[in-house]
Amino acid sequence: MQRMLVLTSLLAILFAASAAGGIISISGSGTFSASTPSSAFSGSNQPWNFSFLVNSNPVVSNVTLGSGFDAAFSNFSYLLNGSPLAITPTFVHFTSSTNQGMFEICFIPACDPASGGGFSFVGPQMYSGSESAPTILTGGFTSTTFVVFFGRALFPQTNVTVQAANVPEPMTLSLMGAGLLGLGFLRRYRKI
Repeated sequence: MQRMLVLTSLLAILFAASAAGGIISISGSGTFSASTPSSAFSGSNQPWNFSFLVNSNPVVSNVTLGSGFDAAFSNFSYLLNGSPLAITPTFVHFTSSTNQGMFEICFIPACDPASGGGFSFVGPQMYSGSESAPTILTGGFTSTTFVVFFGRALFPQTNVTVQAANVPEPMTLSLMGAGLLGLGFLRRYRKI
């Protein structure tokens, strides 16, 4: 009985620890350069921080084969100079390595080269698979170029590392908790 409890508890903990979450948190932070103009989402020498959630196999739109796609995202949060801003991107566009890699965040509707505004992170590709069926990768991705853009005006910034990490699912946490409870009961049982 005790061996069975130990085995099932350890299996629950191992399974929970190895389970990959279906949701990925993407975040980044830095400080804008002195030449960055003030806007609804930027300011000269202002620290910034963003995060959002995306499914590891996201719903995609605006797919351009060999170039990239817009990914459905949620829970976007943005801090400028330590204060939260109520701003939501029009889209988050992941780009392929042949199209400079990483992603863009566009804050202005109809984000095009003439009127757009947002962030462009250039560096390693952050997904595998095709643009129509991508899988978002996890890890640290350091930009080789990072710019704030307003239409065609580009304002270079210090490169940053963007983190993409699995978010544990509630069932994964429940399994791990059950395994730990089983080990706790076993320990208590042995003391009596």
